[in-house]
Amino acid sequence: MPFCKTFAISARLNLITIRLYIHFSVQQLLQNYAFSSIVAHRDYIIYYFIVESCQAEPNKKVLDTESSDNDLTTEMSSDEEQSS
Repeated sequence: MPFCKTFAISARLNLITIRLYIHFSVQQLLQNYAFSSIVAHRDYIIYYFIVESCQAEPNKKVLDTESSDNDLTTEMSSDEEQSS
């Protein structure tokens, strides 16, 4: 093979290699961006619901079992009074 043809083939292979590298690099960047965007949105949604729940009822406990027990006791005592 003459030198010119070898050089042309080598140059084409280099261009193909560079194009493939750019293609996969851009693809990887887009995948990383999409993943980080999804994670950022997920974290924001979780943060938003935590903030909203704290602002909605700041003095209420998350598991307020005492008040629910008191409600049941009140209902039972009023039922007993009505039956007697």
